[in-house]
Amino acid sequence: MALELLEHCVYTIVHPSTLEKAACDGNPTTLRESKAWVTGRNLLEDAQAANIGLAILFGDATDCSRLEYWGLLTDIKIKFTQTVYSVDKIRRLSSSHAPQELVLKNTGNRIATKFIRPYAICNTPEFIGYRIAGKMSVAVKLSEHCIYTILHPSKLEKAACDGNPKTFRESKVWVTGRRLLEHAQAANIGLPILFGDATDCSRLEYWGLLTHVKIKGTQTVYSVDKIRRLPSSHAPQELVLKRKGNPIAANFIRPYAICNTPDFIAELSND
Repeated sequence: MALELLEHCVYTIVHPSTLEKAACDGNPTTLRESKAWVTGRNLLEDAQAANIGLAILFGDATDCSRLEYWGLLTDIKIKFTQTVYSVDKIRRLSSSHAPQELVLKNTGNRIATKFIRPYAICNTPEFIGYRIAGKMSVAVKLSEHCIYTILHPSKLEKAACDGNPKTFRESKVWVTGRRLLEHAQAANIGLPILFGDATDCSRLEYWGLLTHVKIKGTQTVYSVDKIRRLPSSHAPQELVLKRKGNPIAANFIRPYAICNTPDFIAELSND
């Protein structure tokens, strides 16, 4: 089941270098703020009791007109006048946003242009892409099939850190992949692409949404959005080939296969 979010969220500011490092690393990150987040702690307790997530949105501490990252709050500890908080799944927002798009919980007004406070409680914005408790789902529906390919981990890490759509090239014609993408786009659903590590094909570490496939001679040029690291360890052998119905073999070294979309991806469809 897709994770729901509490209808309210926390807004704060952090230096972009810290956020970029946390997004690249992919692990939970602990940060500190010189203000007691009493309401934030109360909201987190409410969210955890309801088994839903509490979003935290990060403004750029060097330029408070930019809203660039978000994540899920997992812990808040108040120590005198300071707050130590932990955030999981920090990632870059998929498009450009500003703090002025956020609506303050108490006043119902948008954050002012000159708002420089490092902490606010806001209504959770729908552009995050998660289902918000009490509101209609905006989760991305996925095709029942997906594409498996391999790339060098340095390219995948860079793409995940950057957060923007990326274009790659493969020396094989993806005819079925192109057809699957056309069907997915006609149905207004996403087509997942899963990436194995080209230096170690026993590892499946990243995934994204295929947005474009163009065949040029004997090659394929394809574009992928929302590339991110899988939150837990997986192997290509967990994927089931669409045509044969068998898992990918341990010695499978081909750079392209059509598979059934695994359950662990379906659960991350609006991550």
